[in-house]
Amino acid sequence: MVKKTISILALVIAFGGLIWGGVHYTQAKIGFENSAEGETNETLLSEEELLEKTAVVGNIESDEWSLLLEDGTELIIEGRSLTYAVQNGFIPSEGDTLLITGFEDEQGTYEIAEIENLTSSASLLLRNAYGQPLWGKGTGNGGKGGGGGE
Repeated sequence: MVKKTISILALVIAFGGLIWGGVHYTQAKIGFENSAEGETNETLLSEEELLEKTAVVGNIESDEWSLLLEDGTELIIEGRSLTYAVQNGFIPSEGDTLLITGFEDEQGTYEIAEIENLTSSASLLLRNAYGQPLWGKGTGNGGKGGGGGE
């Protein structure tokens, strides 16, 4: 009788552990899928926060692109933003005109969210609607990337 009770207790514990593990695995999977779809505690970028700038491509180097903005200032694309653009086949030529949509982060750095090459009609999205980079885990810290200031 004692042997039977211990066997039943062991089965109950085993099934309980399987159920508990399944529930936590499912919750973690749902949380990961939601974060991959852009659901986050961050706030969406508003239309007022998005700034469009027109630029002409200056120098194209392997480690940085120099863009001359319409107001005469220079914007450098480098680091993870540059790597992500090249990996996704977005490579402008010197003299191309680009339409850049971005926003200023908390430090006042202009972060590029999307680039459109008006010369070739190519475009690339670099950040989601929350301003998080599309490379890495999407935490917003993964690539430290953006436009200028890297």
